[in-house]
Amino acid sequence: MQTGSAESRSEPTPYAPGSFTYIDGNSIITDTIKARAVDTPNLLATIATIREAFITDAHVVELSAATLKAGTALTGSLTVNGQPLATIKNQAEDPAARINAANTQIDPGKIRISGTTTLSDWRKGGDETRIDGGNISANTVKANALEIGSRNITLTGIQFEHNSPSTNKVSWTAGYIRYIDDTGATVSRSIPAGNATWSSGVMYIYWAKGSNAFTTTSTLSIAMATDNVCIATYEGGTKLDADYGRTIVDGASIKTGTVTATQLVKTAAVLTDSAQIGDGIITNAKIGNIIQSSNFVTGEDGVGWQINKAGSAEFNSVKIRRQLAVQTGTFNVSATTATLLDGKQLTSGPIRYVYTETSVGISAWAGAKRTYLAVAGMVGATATAQSATGAELWGWVAHVAPLTRWSDPQNLRIIFELWAQGITSLSAHQIKWTLYEVS
Repeated sequence: MQTGSAESRSEPTPYAPGSFTYIDGNSIITDTIKARAVDTPNLLATIATIREAFITDAHVVELSAATLKAGTALTGSLTVNGQPLATIKNQAEDPAARINAANTQIDPGKIRISGTTTLSDWRKGGDETRIDGGNISANTVKANALEIGSRNITLTGIQFEHNSPSTNKVSWTAGYIRYIDDTGATVSRSIPAGNATWSSGVMYIYWAKGSNAFTTTSTLSIAMATDNVCIATYEGGTKLDADYGRTIVDGASIKTGTVTATQLVKTAAVLTDSAQIGDGIITNAKIGNIIQSSNFVTGEDGVGWQINKAGSAEFNSVKIRRQLAVQTGTFNVSATTATLLDGKQLTSGPIRYVYTETSVGISAWAGAKRTYLAVAGMVGATATAQSATGAELWGWVAHVAPLTRWSDPQNLRIIFELWAQGITSLSAHQIKWTLYEVS
């Protein structure tokens, strides 16, 4: 036995071979027992270090382990924080239902779609609930309701015209507007003819969804409002722009040299500026060289007609209805006598010719460059006949005379010649004359 001041203990009594003696576990020296297997129904220890142990069946009140190897602990009922392991397994297989049942929500900025794009990138600025429609792929969204401005509409039979029925007015003919409604059915609206007056700025002609008429406004936001479609704009005069329907072409607004055609045929309708092409009248046309009928043959026995830019023309028959008179006037004649063609004498004097001057100028030495004719009539003349046989004739014959004077003015003269038959006297009277330019 060992003694000391701090403690005292007795050495264990060794057991004899062939006999068994119970050893007091409290008296075993630490780290003095090593065994590969311990077979005992009861093993109690405050701290047990078991390195490579095989425990077939154990009841552990509390287990603390730094490492627990997977697949080595099997249990029919394992509870984690009050939840059976089977319940935890079911919740793991359907996490969305568990997340929606809890108070904590997942931040969309943390959910990554692809690359650096997150769910929050899809949100519409200013409204966190809307998807940014500017980034939706084409043909991926179908809707059963849209604003009318987002639809395709078509106009039939509707034609716009500026300055109609008067200046600074725009008119349109009757027709139809057709479109697809919210149910997918084709809708047709009848639009009556109408017109509107422009005063200033821009006039917007628009159609409201479902209506049977066009409306005008000077406010763009109204014309472009939900379920409104702007059909045309008008700024007075010829400034008409139609987004839908047809417009009448104004020849005055076509840029010179921009319209060319190998063949232009028009047989029935009268075009702008009173021009009708094809068996009709051309009142305003520029001819490059020659214009002629398709059957034209030149010569005395020719047919058809031709007009040359040099000024020559060939026609079989011409009727000119324009005003050819260039000047009219009067000349007063006193009581005259003259030698008659039949040799008989008037009562006195041989005055037979008189003349008057016109205002039509001529070249001083070359005469007139154009051809003129003149006619004369009498006003207030009284004649005395030799005998009332019914063969008496009298009157003045007018002759155009391009006479040249010694000094200015160089103008045409008209010479009047008295012709009479069976007349012995003629009273004072007036000659009325007209000068015609015929070529």
